Amino acid sequence: MEEKIRECIIADKILKIAEKDIQLAEKISSEIKYSSAKVQAFLNLYSFSLNEKYLQKAIESASCDEDYLRIVEKSLREDMVDLIKDKYKKDLAYSFLLEKTNNLNFAAKISDRRLLSAAMKRLCEKMNYPENLKIARMIPEEYYRCLALVGIEEKEKIGLEKEIEQCINSVENLNMRKWLADLWKRKKN
Repeated sequence: MEEKIRECIIADKILKIAEKDIQLAEKISSEIKYSSAKVQAFLNLYSFSLNEKYLQKAIESASCDEDYLRIVEKSLREDMVDLIKDKYKKDLAYSFLLEKTNNLNFAAKISDRRLLSAAMKRLCEKMNYPENLKIARMIPEEYYRCLALVGIEEKEKIGLEKEIEQCINSVENLNMRKWLADLWKRKKN
């Protein structure tokens, strides 16, 4: 256990080593035994240098879904998602890609409605009007759609009262519905 912790610390410090001597940083990364730490070290080298050989070494070192998920997050490579076995983690990877690339094609690949809805809501926050409103209206979960619409109404100073009221009223969970109604009232005042 102590060696895993030590190797994780080393992986986190690879960037500082690479700034002084990238060959030494590569050598140290290659000597790491714990796969997740090794993946992190090579991903740090990849983000530092953008050299594809480090990304390839991270891929070769990966041994679990968490490693592949980390690779997707650093590289934004869709082909890495296919290596992930767990459906939820695969949905997480596609959600991350959706948010980082603004490519709505990834939305169709996310089977978990809540993950998709949360990702689309965060995407709305980054977009400008009218694109943000178009995306907000596509959010499958009413709760997240409502949050997105309230945010857009506040940001853009446009009237979405009826749409927000409909959305609030369609939320099945009574506590969430009440919380959303209270939030909207506070934002309006």
